[in-house]
Amino acid sequence: MSDEELAHHMAKQNDQAVIREKATYKERSRRIRKEAENIKLPKGMKVQGVYDARTYFRHEAENPGCTSDESYMRDLRRDNEEMRMK
Repeated sequence: MSDEELAHHMAKQNDQAVIREKATYKERSRRIRKEAENIKLPKGMKVQGVYDARTYFRHEAENPGCTSDESYMRDLRRDNEEMRMK
């Protein structure tokens, strides 16, 4: 297998992994948010949103550096109610 064929194969595998991750994302996120609602934080602290490592790494893979960008994260929480804490 040539380097070009290997790169193509790996890219295809990554694309398929993203499709699988997105297919189970909403239910996973809702379950995680429900569990996070029971977290007791010190007074004055608030959880803004919750997401699992798969979601975090998928967003980083698709948009490197995005999770360090507060406006990106704010928009992500706004557009994905399953991540927002009530």
